[in-house]
Amino acid sequence: RHLVEGWGLSSYAFSKLGLIAYTKIMAREEAETMRVNACSPGECSTDMTDFAGPRPPAVGARCVVKLALLPDGTPTGEFW
Repeated sequence: RHLVEGWGLSSYAFSKLGLIAYTKIMAREEAETMRVNACSPGECSTDMTDFAGPRPPAVGARCVVKLALLPDGTPTGEFW
């Protein structure tokens, strides 16, 4: 029935949706003191993927480092 109503089979997609919603909530609540963003490094070659990911972890980490180094006044509550 859930497929007929437009829901997918992937719990991963629902967890990603929850992460994005929580990021937006936290960004709103912490707007006076910090920026809150989330990112996806993509599928990387790590033990979590049995080293089958198409990119090395160092490439996946670029998004995380970029967000950590954003200057004040930049976006918050975003998913990169």
